[in-house]
Amino acid sequence: MIDIASANYIMLLVGIMILSGAFGGMTSAFLRKSDDQPFLMVFFKHTFIGIATAMIVPLILNVVSSDLLDAGQTNPLKLFTLSGLCIFLALFSTKFLESIFRDRKPDERQRPPQVPQSGDKEARSAAAPPETPEKTKLSENQLKILRALVEAEGSKLSLADLLKASAIPQREFDEIIAMLIVRGLVAQELIEGKKLQLVLTARGAQQLKKMYQ
Repeated sequence: MIDIASANYIMLLVGIMILSGAFGGMTSAFLRKSDDQPFLMVFFKHTFIGIATAMIVPLILNVVSSDLLDAGQTNPLKLFTLSGLCIFLALFSTKFLESIFRDRKPDERQRPPQVPQSGDKEARSAAAPPETPEKTKLSENQLKILRALVEAEGSKLSLADLLKASAIPQREFDEIIAMLIVRGLVAQELIEGKKLQLVLTARGAQQLKKMYQ
């Protein structure tokens, strides 16, 4: 059975690890470069991780067969060494864990095709390279997208509306849109700097007209 002296010493060790871990976590939060996360969220996250890291110090000491915890009972100065070790681990643990569990980048297939944007449809059409006869043929799905734009008001639709109107699978749709934009048949346009819409260019309308002549 644990006597009172041993119980008090264990509580002292736990208190040292918690305070030292929290202090190390707070310090790492202040040293962290500013990002899009609120500082208060970063502060609490680092503090919690610091405490959790400090609590595994006894396990580390046991693995390396250190008697630091027992020696603290007879030599209180050893407790400063324990505190320093907890602070050190808490200070660098957050950065280490974030490097391992860093969020993955979103799947690029979910993003709309990224191409240079301009407000002038005719300028975009003129800037596109001339097409060779081999490249003028359009697939059925490409024609579906161009026809959907022609039938839309102002020959422009949002990405989601165009996907719905064309009834093409998402993955194939993204590839076709990218191809049409590269060929200068479709362009992207920002409405009021916020809403992205796909626009049928003059070249796209001309190409669609040729297909039905």
